Amino acid sequence: MLTEEDAEVVNQLWNYFSYERQPLDRTDEEVVRFYNTMMREVTQPTLRAIIEFGMNQRTIVAGLRRRHRGLSAPRPGLVWGGGQWAGHIERHWSDADFNLTTVFPWVPEIRRFLESNESLSLERHLKDLSWSYLDYLAMGPHFSFDALLVYIAKWSLLNQWLLHDESKAAARFEILTADLLVGHNQIFQTAVSV
Repeated sequence: MLTEEDAEVVNQLWNYFSYERQPLDRTDEEVVRFYNTMMREVTQPTLRAIIEFGMNQRTIVAGLRRRHRGLSAPRPGLVWGGGQWAGHIERHWSDADFNLTTVFPWVPEIRRFLESNESLSLERHLKDLSWSYLDYLAMGPHFSFDALLVYIAKWSLLNQWLLHDESKAAARFEILTADLLVGHNQIFQTAVSV
């Protein structure tokens, strides 16, 4: 039921989220290149806002993590983050919150989670922030194309979070292990002589 142009925008959104779910061993350069390509190709304002928020959040957290590990400010020319705030962060490296609290009031709390090594709380809070931002984007008409994009983005966030569920992960691990061991059940049943 979508126009060809709207279907392409939905496809761009799915491409963005499928890229976000890929391996974590991508280089910073690869991530920033993907972001820059998306921002050149995407013209739909709500989709641009979703992608931009994700990169801003990612860059701020990357800066906080770098500094938490005791690294100095990124040297000029080093690609370590993307979006409009990377240069600002470099210039305000010595400020605890990169002088960003007026724009992003959540930065101090993210920093505290990092400093106290509360990884799960950090991830939850980042997802909550993304969810709240999507709520903000959805404040317009409920039956609009923007609402559809926000719905898809929220669905993807929920899916990502469910993939992190401990009990589901443990159950999935048991299934995968059982599949791998089919026909090899004698491996762990070695008789021991005394």
